[in-house]
Amino acid sequence: MKLEEYKGRCLVHFQKKVCFLKIDKCAGTTVFHNLFKGHNHGKTWRWDNYIQNPSILNDNYVFCILRDPVERLISGYFEILKRTDWPETFEKDFYKNSFKSNEHRFVEFVKDLEIDPDWNGHCARQKWFITDEQNEIIKVDDFWSIQDVTEKMKEKFDLQIVNKNTNTRPIEAQNLIHFINIYPNIKNKLKQIYREDYELIKEKIGDKL
Repeated sequence: MKLEEYKGRCLVHFQKKVCFLKIDKCAGTTVFHNLFKGHNHGKTWRWDNYIQNPSILNDNYVFCILRDPVERLISGYFEILKRTDWPETFEKDFYKNSFKSNEHRFVEFVKDLEIDPDWNGHCARQKWFITDEQNEIIKVDDFWSIQDVTEKMKEKFDLQIVNKNTNTRPIEAQNLIHFINIYPNIKNKLKQIYREDYELIKEKIGDKL
């Protein structure tokens, strides 16, 4: 399924009156496992679409989780490289060509992002997941910082988080973050590509990331 076909996709819990706007690489798996999975699918919760069914935005507590754009992108980048079920990836230069290092491959990846960051959910702008077809942000009741997920799940739903990934950042990701930090041109390109996400985060959750 192409990314544009996912536009508006969300999770709705009937009993709890919750609509979760799941942004890839933003603790969505953690929320899914704790709030939805294990309940009766179809009777207790379902996948829905706020564009096709906009009433769900008014009938439920609507929330999403935001993450530092670079941290999220690096996590998404390695996910894209290891997945074998996304045919569109195979024709990308950063994927099919040989490079001296992972850093060189990442530079090619960034070039592709400058053309279209929204070609895959794992690198798409976070704003893409919470906007309508006119790119306007929809009604969202609450924006969570990814650092606050455990606290928020307890506060809002009285749930103690399980299956939360507490692993330290892989060495490859650490190296890539270091690479970005020492090369201002790459860092500035990413800030420009994800400018709207940085603005969204600053407006909705301030300095929590």
